[in-house]
Amino acid sequence: MSLQQTSLIAYDELRQSGKFSERQRRVFDVIRSHQPHGITIRQIALELGVLPSDVTGAIDALKGDVDEGRPALITEGPKRPSPITGKLSIFWVPADRREVQLTFVS
Repeated sequence: MSLQQTSLIAYDELRQSGKFSERQRRVFDVIRSHQPHGITIRQIALELGVLPSDVTGAIDALKGDVDEGRPALITEGPKRPSPITGKLSIFWVPADRREVQLTFVS
């Protein structure tokens, strides 16, 4: 199963559970559209026409939380200079659900 397929499965599970906000959906869609290279928070904000601070909450939710049983839909990709600021930045990419499931095994 490809990375895109596993991310779509996770996306559908959250959407159907009703725990997926409109902003999270929009942020996830932007991140997914920029794979495999990823996208920074500032780039996402520009694309959505919102402030970077409006994106960070969605990013936190999409990163998931093992302790709360929330799967990660996104993960940190490579760090490289931002095309906007030129500073070293995190580029967000869709997570591979197969890797996430392995974190639950003890």
